[in-house]
Amino acid sequence: MRQNPNFTPFRLQNGTYLLPVGQSVSDLRPTLQLNEMGAYIWQLLSCDRTLPELCALCADRFSVPAGQSDELRKDILSFLNILNERGMLLAPLPVPGASDHCCHHLSIAGISLNLYGPKEAFSEQFAPFEVTASDDAMQNVIVLYGSPASHENGILLIRNKELSILELEEKYILLFHETSLVRELHLKKDGSLALFYCIPQAALAEDLFHAMRFAYLYLAQRHGILAIHSASILYRGYAWLFSAPSGTGKSTHAALWHDILNTPYINGDLNLIRAAGDSSSFDARPVVCGLPWCGTSGICDTASYPLGGIIFLKQAPSDSARPLLGDDRVLAFSRRLISPCWDSQMLEQQIALSQKITANILLCRLFCTREVSALETIRAEIDQYLEISR
Repeated sequence: MRQNPNFTPFRLQNGTYLLPVGQSVSDLRPTLQLNEMGAYIWQLLSCDRTLPELCALCADRFSVPAGQSDELRKDILSFLNILNERGMLLAPLPVPGASDHCCHHLSIAGISLNLYGPKEAFSEQFAPFEVTASDDAMQNVIVLYGSPASHENGILLIRNKELSILELEEKYILLFHETSLVRELHLKKDGSLALFYCIPQAALAEDLFHAMRFAYLYLAQRHGILAIHSASILYRGYAWLFSAPSGTGKSTHAALWHDILNTPYINGDLNLIRAAGDSSSFDARPVVCGLPWCGTSGICDTASYPLGGIIFLKQAPSDSARPLLGDDRVLAFSRRLISPCWDSQMLEQQIALSQKITANILLCRLFCTREVSALETIRAEIDQYLEISR
């Protein structure tokens, strides 16, 4: 974090004040009176500083006893949050929320996340994925109320009805459109930090829950994990995914398996797949990992399962199955991915991972009705595949 240059300290008769200048005057930003420590911290923030650095420097400057270090830290954190709320900080490494503690520690598909911010901002759907606290989380998610101190511009990569994505030198900025209580996401390019600016309303937890998926899936892809739009069930010890455009009937087909064969559901809308280290062996298979996002189905699982195959559904007047061959395997798989593909480098990542994932699984197109005969058709194909593969 560092100071916003659109504020300048001035010494007047009764003290030192931070006064707005330039864009901050246009934005009607307020002034702030500084005590001696506040003025010193502002001086330190002329370059990027972390909270531990500020605490150590202030303790030395003001001869704070070691026994009062916790109180000093809280005072400095409170001051930094005042600066942030008034738009006086630029925060590529922002401070945690006012509570000064991590509200949640999560592990999703082996990726650890720390969530900082008001507790009411986070969805209860994360609860099954909570783990013991981690100091070295792979992604820190920080939620702040309000708007950034400065509105940065970058290269426009994507614009659709949901959001616009800008690329800057060290980060991406996702601008959510007006219907969302999440206004901006600032995502470092290494995926380690996701900073959300939000509007504090009762429905925020739901909007933030969905917005956090963008930050998570970005980091997951960097760690060899892709997300595919699909419903999934567990059959004969393997996960089987049914993928199709919305409205085709993937949930209906998964329900046939569940209702008739009593196969457990895994996820009703979205599945994470981690590529196997060695895809040449039947036993070293890609893994379907549990995750909290599951669309409107409400069906999700925290466990992981070996992937048996992916069935691509297409409505038809009768039922038939056709295994996919050659390039169709990778192309059919990649078309159903929802992992980020914002530029050519991400596309290269996806294709390389898609080739590994699809190398040793059943990929099949099912022309199907909504009847039990569709289940019987693809079940025969799956059983035959498992017998031959073994």
